[in-house]
Order: sequence, then structure tokens, then C-alpha cells
Amino acid sequence: MKPFLFFISLFATILNGYCQTSKEYIKNGKIKVRQQDYKGAIEDYTNAIKIEPENVRAYFNRGLAKDNLQDYTGAIEDYTKAIKIEPENIKAYYNRGLAKDNLQDYAGAIEDYTKALQFSPKEVAALNNRGLSKDKIKDYKGAIEDFSKAIEINPSDSYPFYNRGRSKHKIEDYKGAIDDFSKSIEIQSNNGSAYILRGNSKAGLYEYKSAIEDYAKAIEININDPEAYYNRGLAKANLLDYKGSIDDFSSSIKLNPDEPDAYTFRGLIKAEIHDYSGTIEDLTKSIEINPRNPINYFNRGLAKIKIDQKESACKDFNIAKELGIDVSKQKEQYCK
Repeated sequence: MKPFLFFISLFATILNGYCQTSKEYIKNGKIKVRQQDYKGAIEDYTNAIKIEPENVRAYFNRGLAKDNLQDYTGAIEDYTKAIKIEPENIKAYYNRGLAKDNLQDYAGAIEDYTKALQFSPKEVAALNNRGLSKDKIKDYKGAIEDFSKAIEINPSDSYPFYNRGRSKHKIEDYKGAIDDFSKSIEIQSNNGSAYILRGNSKAGLYEYKSAIEDYAKAIEININDPEAYYNRGLAKANLLDYKGSIDDFSSSIKLNPDEPDAYTFRGLIKAEIHDYSGTIEDLTKSIEINPRNPINYFNRGLAKIKIDQKESACKDFNIAKELGIDVSKQKEQYCK
């Protein structure tokens, strides 16, 4: 029995003296990331860094885990450390750009995407995301240039077409936007958002019937998309299809009851068919959600005038005035 006891004792000593390597901690961290245990992964990567303070992969992976926890500041710190150790780490620049974008540091994001592109000029993702950041700071010309470069490199990718279409729409190049959304749809036909945005660009050219067809296609792809119903409601209103418009705004509201503009527009359409009580009800709901919109008070006041609620209407005109609207004409006419 003594040799057996000696073996057990020796085995225990080996176990007690065993230490994980940095590679093993990194491997365990990756497993935990796949299991969405991001806090556990961060602990493993931190242990790897304690063992090997210059391990680029440990910093990079810890940054990814922090990204998943929306700790963007912490992620940026880790990507920065990775870059300090390995100055040409393209992925670290790219991911740091994404983290900065999430913190609305668009100028910083653009700098990082640009740095990544210095090392890899044909990195489509970096071009696309730099374009998105430029779009957010209203540099639409710069955004369009980046999306165009991405398209040159990979013309089979639908997203640069989609994003370039969005930027073109914002500078009122509706025809160019329609062309880009159409190309995006040709590549990826199940993108409901592309149909909605193409519909919006068609509406910008007063092509409401064709816009309605696009919104209908978006609804076919996703029957629970409130934006598609909302925009179709606007297009139908422009074609004086008030019943259809009200139905679409109602569908949008059912799917997204916290969107004030849907109540506002439904209320205004009800006024067109002389349902002033319905107008007041919808504008009141919109005001409950967003009490700082003066137009709603103004229009609710006008609706109240129609059903002889002058005292209450004048109160609405006063609030509209306080919020910045000139209501002198209405007050002179109705509130003497």
C-alpha cells in the first residue's frame, strides 16, 4: 500500500503546482465567448495578460468581449494597447473605430478606419464603415466616395449600394438613390429596408404609386415592420386615399405605440375627413409622448375650434406660442 500512497501524494503535488499558460487562458476565454459568458472571458484574458503582458491576442480578444458588454471605453483601451504592441494591427484599428462609432466619436472612428486602410487599402468593411461615420457627420460627399470605392472593390456586396443610396437620398439625389437601392435589392432581394428607402426616394420624386408598391413589398417581407406601414400611410395621404392612410397609420401604431408622429399624421388625416374628435384624440396622444412639439398644440387648437371648444383651443394656442410658434392670427380671431 505504501507505493500507492506515495503515488497519490506525488500526483497531488503535481496538481497543486500546475499553472495555466496564457494560451490556455485565451483558449478558455474563446470558449466562454461562444457561450456568451463575456465576463468570464474577460477574466480569462486578464489572467493571460498577467502571465504575458505583451500578448496582443489577449488584449484584442478582451476588447471584443468588452464590446459585447457595450463597454466601449474599456474596449478602446484594450484595442489601443494591442496597437501599441503591434502598430500595424489592422483589426485593432478597425474594431477601435467601431467602438468609437458606438460612443458617437465619429471623427475618431474615421481616423481609425483611415489607419486600417493605410495598411489594407482594399478593406471593404473599413471603407463602408468610414462612409457610415462620414454620413453621420453629414459629410455626404465623402461618404459617397467611400461607398463607391467599396463597390469598385466588391460590386457583389449589397451594403455599399444600400448605404450610398441613403447618402444620396439625404442630398436629394433621389434618382441616384433609387438606382443604388435597386442594385442593392437585385443583390439581396429580401432586404425590406431597401424597399422602404427606395419608396422614400420615389416619394421624393412624387412617384407615390410606385412608392406604395415598394412599401407593400417591404410589408410582404416583414409584416411586422411599423416603418413600412407608416411610410405607406404618408404616400396614400398624398394620393388622397385617406381611409387607406388611416388604416396604415393604425397598423404602424399597433406595432409601435410609442411613435408620436404616427398619431400626429393619423390625426391630421382625420381632420381631412372632418373627424375632429378623432384628430383631437390622436394629437393628445402624440402630445403625451412628446409634449415639446408645438405643431401638435397648434393643430389640436384648430380642431377644437371646429367643434366649438374655443376656450380649450386658446389654451393650446398659448402653449404653441410658448414653444415658439406665431399664433397671433389665431389668437386675434378666436381668443378675444
